[in-house]
Amino acid sequence: YSTDGGANWSLVTNVKGIGSKKVTFNFLPPNLSDGNYQLLARATDTSGNQAASNTLTLIIDRLPPLVGGNIVAIGPQILQPDKNGVMTTMAGVDQKITLAAIGGATSIVLSAQLPKAKAQLFTLTQSPTSGLWSGILSFQKPGMYTIKATSTDGAGNVEERSLNTIVVLEPGR
Repeated sequence: YSTDGGANWSLVTNVKGIGSKKVTFNFLPPNLSDGNYQLLARATDTSGNQAASNTLTLIIDRLPPLVGGNIVAIGPQILQPDKNGVMTTMAGVDQKITLAAIGGATSIVLSAQLPKAKAQLFTLTQSPTSGLWSGILSFQKPGMYTIKATSTDGAGNVEERSLNTIVVLEPGR
């Protein structure tokens, strides 16, 4: 069987009926973290012929999809919050935000809200190697933005969390 869409395979246990028309088996995957897993079963006969099952999605859901700490940077420069936790940047400058999440998040969307204005939305993507989520924040209008993260997991659970306050200044002239 495979829990990663066929990239790696493990042996099943308790196989019964080998050599007959019907074989039964079972397996217990290792301790899996929260997330979505592409589950496959594969059989090989004595002639070496192989067949695989259809892919099923196995959802492990123990925790809600929680967003953790984050880093906002302009190139190599990390934006440091002031003593009140507020970051400052300029309009028209792209900032990269990187954050961690637990609970098997399958999507994370950030909203940047000015008072009495429609929120800007920024969709983050997850790195397959580090597991961290990142995206680009880009503000065109000056003001004080409240940044919130909305995370969703494979079971459809949704969590919202306030992240940062960012003051966006007029661009330099």
